[in-house]
Amino acid sequence: MTEIAPNQTDAEVRRRKVRKGTHSCWECRRRKIRCQYGGGDDTICLPCQARGSICRSQEFVDSQPPQLPDRRLAQRLARLEDLMAKVVDRVMPESGSGTSSTQNYSRHASPTTSNYTGSMEDDDAGYEFDENSVDSMLLTIRPTSYTQGLPIRTRSTDGTRRSSSRGQISRNERISQTLYSLFPSQQDVDIITKTSIARFWVVSLFSSYRDQLEGKFETPDSVSLIPSPNSHPTVLSKRLLQLCICLYDHPGANPEIPLLQMQIPPREQVNNIISIINQLVTTNDDLIATAEGLQTLVLLGHLHSTLGNLRKSWLIFRRAISLAILLGIDRSPSNYLKYVDPSIPLNQRPTPQAIWYRINAYDRFVSLILSLPVGSQNNSFASEPSMTSDTQQERLGKLHTVLARRILERERIPPNQINSDLDNAARSLGQDWWSIPCLDSSLDHQTLLARTQHLFLQINHFNLKNILHLPYLTQPAHSSPEYISTCLSASREILKRFIIYRSPQSPLIHYSFRQPDYAALISSLTLLLRYLYSGSTQETIPSKEIEQDKRLLSIVLERMQHLGIINDDKILGEGAEVIEQMMSPGEFVGCGEGCGVGEGRGCIKLNLPYFGVVGMHRAGDR
Repeated sequence: MTEIAPNQTDAEVRRRKVRKGTHSCWECRRRKIRCQYGGGDDTICLPCQARGSICRSQEFVDSQPPQLPDRRLAQRLARLEDLMAKVVDRVMPESGSGTSSTQNYSRHASPTTSNYTGSMEDDDAGYEFDENSVDSMLLTIRPTSYTQGLPIRTRSTDGTRRSSSRGQISRNERISQTLYSLFPSQQDVDIITKTSIARFWVVSLFSSYRDQLEGKFETPDSVSLIPSPNSHPTVLSKRLLQLCICLYDHPGANPEIPLLQMQIPPREQVNNIISIINQLVTTNDDLIATAEGLQTLVLLGHLHSTLGNLRKSWLIFRRAISLAILLGIDRSPSNYLKYVDPSIPLNQRPTPQAIWYRINAYDRFVSLILSLPVGSQNNSFASEPSMTSDTQQERLGKLHTVLARRILERERIPPNQINSDLDNAARSLGQDWWSIPCLDSSLDHQTLLARTQHLFLQINHFNLKNILHLPYLTQPAHSSPEYISTCLSASREILKRFIIYRSPQSPLIHYSFRQPDYAALISSLTLLLRYLYSGSTQETIPSKEIEQDKRLLSIVLERMQHLGIINDDKILGEGAEVIEQMMSPGEFVGCGEGCGVGEGRGCIKLNLPYFGVVGMHRAGDR
């Protein structure tokens, strides 16, 4: 240790009592580092030698004042003080004392600090500050290594917010302008809406029957109104998709319908609109989180289902459910939902509960076709308080949505219980309600729409019964004959209604609603597979029943082929090819022993809706 200075007094020389084993000096103690010596004769420890500081043992009183702060830290503090003085000088230019003090301080600043402030003055020349500039400046202070030599650009907090808001508005305006440019001419819009029954469906999709009676929904004529180019992107997207649904139903083969002036074919235009809305709107969380955004997702999912893109449709409805849950419309009837279309009166806006129900209804229908899990387990739309004003038909539709989820969870819920619920619901409507409704072109549009919804409910009911019992058809040796009979009976009821729905004389022959088409395709394959399995199970089928089913399937095949041609419908066209192949005489249907489903030589594999990949082989090819 260093010796005591000769001019120190006796009191200063007096030794202190230290704890046994204490060997570190005062400086190493302050720095909390290990005090080490190079050799036994050294009087100054190695850390003090490196720093050039006084090495004094703790046995003596420490009269040495604390060392100055680190030089780098001192420089940073000096720059910070100078920066604060500069800010105060700009904020309060009329304050003489403040200006004087800051000028005096700047004159005495260190060279490094002076250079720094000089660059600050050059960089900030002509730059405006407001009352919030101090906060902004403080928030932008960085360490020396980042700030030295770099210009510091700061604006007020309000200015930054206004700039960001202007940028967001500008982006939304550009999206709106792009969407607005996709609209056809007003003349084409009038033709599209007036010649399509879908204009009634798209405005009643999110409203109840009671709302329709009371006029609490958008009028069908509103579909022909093109929103202004400054409208919210979801408002424009919703109207575009409504027109796309009507345009897809446009019977272009009918010579009585005036030709559209569109330069692009209608189906191609629909695909272009869907693609642009996908890119600009539905993938933008900031835009889509509105009531109109949720409606846009539902309409977009419906169109993808119409085009045969069931997996894309499933993904869109899954996104709609996730967004609806985040917005809270699944929890309480009083939840707030943002509406951005000022042209719709308050009493005509769809309720959050109506939107929530429609999203789930679509999601569960597509999930049932694809055998995929549903997006939500919430059935609040089917609670008794939510159905107090619903008609019997609306109650049946909501029950179908609930039971669709249960069918997909058949491992946890006995099929007998689901079948019992379906039968009880059917009996509650009476026997007359299950008669096939007449679809006549002489009916007014509102009556025709009501009968169409009636027909769709019947088809959906039988489709649920068919899918519920379908697994037992493919395992006849382990199934009850009653289950197989129920499955076949439901399939026949669906096909009878499909023939009415897609009749050449029906006003709905061009209607793009796909639920009956998918149900008819599944039902046709159900009947055909029954005969395939009968060959391997030695089941004896009455010849009269075979002839009736063949006649029924032949009419369905004719309808599908006709629609595939006049509407350029690939879904029904491909379905007709599958049915025709399976119905070829002597090949599969009723071919007798040795014909069946499975793997083997000459096996034909078909990818069928709901069934997945089915392999069929001819007799003797196993």
